[in-house]
Formats: sequence, structure tokens, C-alpha cells
Amino acid sequence: MDATLTDTPRWLLRRRWSMATGGDVRWARVLEVGGDRWIVALAGSVLQAADATGRTRWSLARRMVSRVIAAGDLTGDGDATILARGTQRELMLLDARTGTSRWTWTSPEGTFVQDAGAVLLLPLEVGHRLIVAPIYGTTIEAFDLVGDRPGRHAWTLAGTWDAGFGPSMVAADMDGDGSLQVVLSSRRGDVDRSRAGRHTSAETVLGKRRGQLYQAIMDAHHGTIRREVAWTPNPRGHRCARPYGLLTTTPTEPGGRPSIVLGCCQVEEYLAVTHQRSDGTLGRGWSRFVEKDWPHDRQELRVHPDSVQDLRGDGRPELVSSLWDGVRWRTSVQAVATGRDRAGERLADRVLWACLRRADGGIALVVGEARQRSVAGPTTLELVDGASLEVIDRRRGSVLVGGGPLASHVAFMAERRDAARLSIGASEAVVVRDGRGALHGWWADGPSDGLVARVGGPRDVAVLGGPGGSLVADRDGRIRRLGPPWGPVDGPAGSRTRGRVAAVDATRDPTGVVLGVGMTGDRTWLGRPEAPPGTARARRSTGGQLALHVDDHGRVLRRASVHEAGGRNLLRILEREDGDEIAAVTLDAPLDRPVQWMTDGGALLTLRTGTHTLATEVREADGRLRWRLKAGAYLHAPACATIDETPLVVLDDHGVLHLVDGGPVDGGPSATTPDVRWRRDWTAAYGQPIVGPFLAGGRMAILRANGIHGMELLDLAGRRRWRLEAPLWRYATGDAVIARSHGRWMLVAGRRDGRLDGIDARDGRVLWSRSLADGFDALALASADLHGSGEQVVLVGLPDGRLLMVEDPGGTSRTRALARLRAGIARIVPLPEPGGPRVTSLVIVTVDGRVQLFDVERRVVRGRARRRDR
Repeated sequence: MDATLTDTPRWLLRRRWSMATGGDVRWARVLEVGGDRWIVALAGSVLQAADATGRTRWSLARRMVSRVIAAGDLTGDGDATILARGTQRELMLLDARTGTSRWTWTSPEGTFVQDAGAVLLLPLEVGHRLIVAPIYGTTIEAFDLVGDRPGRHAWTLAGTWDAGFGPSMVAADMDGDGSLQVVLSSRRGDVDRSRAGRHTSAETVLGKRRGQLYQAIMDAHHGTIRREVAWTPNPRGHRCARPYGLLTTTPTEPGGRPSIVLGCCQVEEYLAVTHQRSDGTLGRGWSRFVEKDWPHDRQELRVHPDSVQDLRGDGRPELVSSLWDGVRWRTSVQAVATGRDRAGERLADRVLWACLRRADGGIALVVGEARQRSVAGPTTLELVDGASLEVIDRRRGSVLVGGGPLASHVAFMAERRDAARLSIGASEAVVVRDGRGALHGWWADGPSDGLVARVGGPRDVAVLGGPGGSLVADRDGRIRRLGPPWGPVDGPAGSRTRGRVAAVDATRDPTGVVLGVGMTGDRTWLGRPEAPPGTARARRSTGGQLALHVDDHGRVLRRASVHEAGGRNLLRILEREDGDEIAAVTLDAPLDRPVQWMTDGGALLTLRTGTHTLATEVREADGRLRWRLKAGAYLHAPACATIDETPLVVLDDHGVLHLVDGGPVDGGPSATTPDVRWRRDWTAAYGQPIVGPFLAGGRMAILRANGIHGMELLDLAGRRRWRLEAPLWRYATGDAVIARSHGRWMLVAGRRDGRLDGIDARDGRVLWSRSLADGFDALALASADLHGSGEQVVLVGLPDGRLLMVEDPGGTSRTRALARLRAGIARIVPLPEPGGPRVTSLVIVTVDGRVQLFDVERRVVRGRARRRDR
């Protein structure tokens, strides 16, 4: 039932202090708005615009923007607009002058929208046609963005591909008649996985049996399939077909029909080329399978958005890719027509980073030396002539800077983006950062032109936008323009962005609560909540990921963080507030999520060991390895608990739940493999483990919350006590929370359709469900004992800035509005009073990069005003 919103008794929030932590710039562009040049930027999830003086003209701090897809005159009426994704199911067209919405669309439940291959914008005579293929869906929708009434529906295509495998799309002239068609790639199987006619979301994730690579050419005007094909790139082994990587088209010879090139480098790793015959039909060309990268990831295929190039200028393009074969890296140059490799050993121990146009019409490769699998950090970069494969120039101790958007003829549906580029005429440069942090333009024509020039400074971290409108963003969220055509950064003019989710951690020592706040620029504020931030200086830390811990005797405050330094992943453990270092340990893989402290003082780390694989380590307070497990928490953080004086770790690795003994390993100091008590598979459930006394008599059990299929409860022997199945992705909204009230434990979880559910932790019954918004991807949830009685309420922070309190979650629930903040709420950290359970303060993190401390006061007000919550 819907809740009753009441103002009596009233809980008041009084803000004690507020701290700005900066902005993390993810996208920026110079737009012509009413004849002026504005900078529009996405920092964190906050889209904002600033004029030429740097003054903020508008900011959408209460409306989440997860990606910007395109910006400019998209509707053909001369006004600048912005096509963006709000929630993962929502597309919206925004007015660049005001930030207001001109059109919105929401994909069906159980699907989501991804711009890097699932959204196309094709030009019309006036405006653009928007074509959307929702991920986990089997329909494609087309809308016309034209004039002052954009978003007119053009057509719907119902496809035959499997849900859950893309699709990915590009636009190309496949018939040579000057018009663009849509090329689609996905997977299609022919045997259903359901049992006795019963179909669950697990079968959707797996796909149908006997899967094949499915590709089609679509008519962009009418939304019909012109030609299609299905074939098996790896017929004798794993039936790969996912489109998660590069998708593009190219003729294989002068005057020939374009072929379809797919380089998948995530989940499944393989190359596949589909040829278009002279009569236009599609057929198998060639393929090369590498591996499925989970649960074992021994090799790694790397392709880039610009991997397909005519390197020799003869009209016969080649595919450039890099492969870690388990021993060394090799970069291959393969003919798109045949797959034949001409690189041989000349590009051994090299990884491709970019391809650049040269002034003479040739192509130069940017490769980096690589002697081990990890390619992070500075290295020696080489500029290689694409025709001869000879080295033109070298730069030592440098890294490439990421940058711009992709063209419509290239889709890249994986975690890799193009390099930042500059250009003068036909010559291109990549942007590299040297060992001092300065940015330089490195030109494809090599040192003969002397065009290696400094364009940034030591604090600059990204170059965004396109040629003629490039921008430099630094670590504190400041954006500045590059001078024409590519030289030093324009003077002091620029805009300061606001937008990020600050890392916050709190712990208690004998004198009270210690609070840590991660800032931009690798700084950390560390102090007491009762002292305003201005009274304690920001301390330099080893990175933005922060974890605080006090030992059992309350004597030592430890901080732990991991940062990348010179290509190494360095774990540092520091003692006390003065930052004395206890340990500095080099890890063999980057950290996948912040460090967690176990109750016995062990530091729990989740490491990214491959494209899709993780490992778990526990280290002592001095950095020594306690144990290592070749499995890691994906997507949610692991849970730690001490039961019968035994520390336990619970983690979900791609749907396989592990219960692990967390203490030292028996068998002597050299033993490092922990005891895994059991594993339980729920295919791709991706659950959040929560350990607590959820069984009768207060016996401990493990909740699998927020899984993409639903929820379930297991006892400590791994036996299932209940399972709540749900439509795909319904509960995938971040963290769930446990609250104790009326003698029962309740799991409170948000849903992507904008509702909040209260679920009895004992039996999985949904006790109540209420509507809070039209939809959201994530909620800020926390449970707190505001009365000091042991009864807990649930605090809910919404993306629109509302802070709500759900009372009596085990009985007749009520929702109270506590506050409306100026920005969406990303995190709530309750702080109890000294010596007791009663929560008297809240630390609230908002998406505009602010961290605020509120005191909670209770006031009884006579009279009551009610309204229905809709």
C-alpha cells in the first residue's frame, strides 16, 4: 500500500557543516548557445553549463545524467540540444540554453540503454533519426528529432536475436548507393533452455543453446531487415557470439562491398569478419577465437575503435589487434579479407594504443612496450609507420590520455575508449602525459616537423571534445580551452565543475568518531565530525580510496588505500592521524573496490586480475599476505563477519557464492590458499551478500540481496531457505539495507521502476511496496536507531535530493520527509552518539561533490497534516 506522509512528530535536521570535494569531469564540449560559446560538462552525474566568463548558467544536480551521447543542433532548428541518458533506461533531449527537457523516452522493464553501440543518430534533411536498441531487449525503436516537437516515433523492429547479447549497431553505406543502412550484431540460438516450459531470467542471461553470431543489415528508413546471417566463429568449442567490443564495416578491396568486422574483447574474446558477396548476401569470412575470459582468464585480446585501417594505402584495409598469449604480447596486422598476418615478430612485446592520420595520407600506429600482462602506467611509446612497420619516433616514460566520442560507423561496446586527439589539416596527434604530469601533442608525422608541443600542465588529466573545440580538464574539476589550433591552454578563463560521489569512511576510537573524506587530487580530509573542516587541514593521502580501522583495544587508527604509481599497484597502510606508514606492499593487480577492514584487523582486498576475473586477498596490518583466493566479488562488495570466534568472508563471483574461512590458513606460513566451506551457483545472480541473525532463534544466515534475478536466503551450511525470483534487473539498484523493528529483520531494497520494497528476511515475503519516483538506478539507503530503543528506521536518499525516513518497517509503515537538499543524495552514513546506539548525526554525500554533517533532533508538534504519497 502507499504510505502516509505526516509531519508529526517532526524530526529536524540541522546542518553543522558542509565540505566541497571537487568535480570528476567525465565529458565536456564547447557549444554555440545563442551566439555565445558555452562549456557544457558532465562531472560525476551532474550535467552543467558555464558561459564564456566561467559563470554557471544551469546545473542538473537533482536530475541524474549517467552519459552524454551527443550535443549540438540535433533537431535542425538552430538551437543547441543535448542527447543524454538519465537513468539506465531513460533517454532525454535537453535544451542547452536552460537544461530543461524537450523529450524523454524510457526503455522496457528489464532492459537498459548503452550509448557505445546501442544508440545511433543518423542525419535527416532536417534534424536526426535516433535509433535505439535496448540491451537485454529484442526490439529496436526509431524516433525523429526534428524541430520544436522532437521524439516522433518512426518505427519498431521486433528481432529474432537472443535477449542479453547486445545488440550493437553501426551506420554504413552497405549497398554503395549513398544511403546509410544500420548494421547489427548479436547472438541467436535455436534451442530454448527452459525446463518443462518454465522460463526464468537465468535462461535469458545464458541465451538459447547452439548460439551463433547473428548479423543483419537493416533499412534505416522503414526499420526492416534487408539481409541477415548466422554463423559460428568457433564451431568446435565455446559458441562465442557476443558483440562486446569493436563493430565496424569496411570494403576489403577497392570498389568492393563492405564487410562486417567484429572484435569482441569482453566476456568472450574473438575476431570475426563477415563478408558481403557480390549479390549482397552475407557469409562467413574468417574468425579467430581466443577464450571466454571467465572463470579463467589466461589470455587477453585488445582491439581499439580505430583498429581497422588501410595502412599501406592500397585500398585493402587491415585489422590491428594485440594479444597476450599467456607469455608475451604481440601486435598483429591482419588483412581484413583473409586474416593473414604480416607483422610477424616485428611487433612483439608491443600493445596497440591508437592509429593516426598523417599529412601524406598514410597511417601511423602508436604502440607501447609491454613485458608483462598489465599495461597500466608509464611506458616507452613508439610511433610506427603503418606501411613499413618501422619505428619513426619514441617517447619514454609516457602514457596516452583518453578522449573523444566515436563516429557512427564505429561501435565499441566494452570498457575501452579512443585516445584524445588534436589535428591540423590532415595530420593528427595523440595527447600523451609525461612523467611530470604535463600533456603534450605527439604528431603522426614524427620529429621532422618538430611539432611535439606542451599543451597542458602537471594537474591536467583529460583532453575532451573535438578538433577546434578541445578542452583540458584537471583533477580538481576545472575545465579550460586549448588555444587555436592546438597550442597552450587559454589563460585563466575556464569553468569549475561540481560533481562527484566522495569516498567517506567513519570509525570509532576511545575518544569518539573519526571521519575520513576523499577529495579530488588524491587528498584526504581526516578529522572529527564535531570539528568543522576548516579547523583541520586536508591531509595528503595515497589515493581517493580510503578505509579506516581501529583495533580491538581502540589504540590504533589505521588507514589503507591503493594507488597506481609508476605502473605499480601500491597498497599503503598508515597509522594514526599523523600518517606514519606501517607498510607499503606492491600488489600484482589493481584494486577493484575500496579496501575493507575485517574485525580481526585483516585488510580485505578485491583485485582485478583479468578482463573479467578477480581475486581476493587478506593481508595483515603490516601488509603480509594472510591468504589469496582465485575468485573475487563481482558486482557487489564482499561481506565480513565473525561467527563463533571465526572470521568469515562471503563473496559472490559472477553468481557463485563463496563462504570462506577468513582467518590464518592452517599448514604453516607458506600456505596461502584459504578453506572454502562451500560454493553455491545461481547463474549470473550478481548478489550482494549480507550476513546476520535472520533464522529462528537468532541463528546466522546469508542473504543474497540485489541480485539481477531476485533474492534468496541461505543458512551457514549453504542450504537454501527461501528464494524470491524477480524480473531481470528489477532489484539492481546499488546497496540494500537491513533494519530491525518489531522483533523481525527486514531487507529493504529499491527497484528500478521507482518503488521501495520491504521484504521479511525470515521467509522472503514482500511485506510492503511503495512508489517513491518514476524510476532510478541507485538509492542511498541506511538503517538507524534514532530513538535509542533498538528499533531502527530506514533512511532513503533520492536522486532528486529528497531525504525520507521509513518508520515501523515491520508493521504499518509510514514515510516522513526529512529534508530536500540541493543535489541528489548518493550516500548516508549514520553516526551514533558516544557510548550508545542512538544515531544523533548523519553524514550525507550528494552528487555535486559535497559532504555535509547534519544533527538529528526530534520535535513533537501538535496536529497532523496528511497526504497520499503517489
